[in-house]
Amino acid sequence: MASRLVEADLSGGIVQIDVGESNTPFDVHLELLCTCSSYFDNKFSSRCDEAITEPFLFFPDDDPQVFAQVILWMYRGDGSVEKLQSKELDFLVRLWILAGKLEMKDLQKLVMAICEKKSEHMGQDTVDYIYSHTLPESQMRRLAVDIGVRSTTTDDFEKEKGEFSRPFLEDLCAELIKERVNAESPIPLRFYSEDCHSTRLSPSTDRKGQELPLEEDIFETKPAEESEIKKPATVAQMNARKVKPPPSRGKK
Repeated sequence: MASRLVEADLSGGIVQIDVGESNTPFDVHLELLCTCSSYFDNKFSSRCDEAITEPFLFFPDDDPQVFAQVILWMYRGDGSVEKLQSKELDFLVRLWILAGKLEMKDLQKLVMAICEKKSEHMGQDTVDYIYSHTLPESQMRRLAVDIGVRSTTTDDFEKEKGEFSRPFLEDLCAELIKERVNAESPIPLRFYSEDCHSTRLSPSTDRKGQELPLEEDIFETKPAEESEIKKPATVAQMNARKVKPPPSRGKK
């Protein structure tokens, strides 16, 4: 919507909201707050019947900068979109989650549309934040998995696989399997028989915990001239050989 403000939104008094560990204060018109957020509308559901005696709210676990963007959207509507376009994906993710917490579906839709345009890569910290603040089947979880499937390289996965949460890795594997099932042509099987030299036939350590040699050492063979297997003698070698006569068996 181009502009959400109407005269009625600026009535009903002011609510002070302290945000973050620093208790950063925000003063917001009560009716505007309730118009934009089902959460606040329910919290102040009796405002028409009785006066608000404690117009103070506290959100100590939220980021004041992210909350400021929520307030900006409430007053400016779609006029705040341009500023959102320049925000990093991590900031947008936190804004989307806060909008969900405050039950602001219109803001969530707006933020998600911008996130989808910035979906080239999503860092581990952002993924962890998503999975610690959302429920399974969340749209933001699905976006994180979708980005992971399309942008994560083998090197990226090897470096970060030990850091990602197990739920994310499970969702990522499930999506990769789904991609394979839906592929137009089956993925060809590798010819593992041609790569048998890379298979270790024994455990990586012995019973005493000593490291065993690598595959290259296990399967290494000596050059032909150093082979331990003796070759049969040639004809020339047979003719040139000296035969030692047997010892005499005469009586002593």
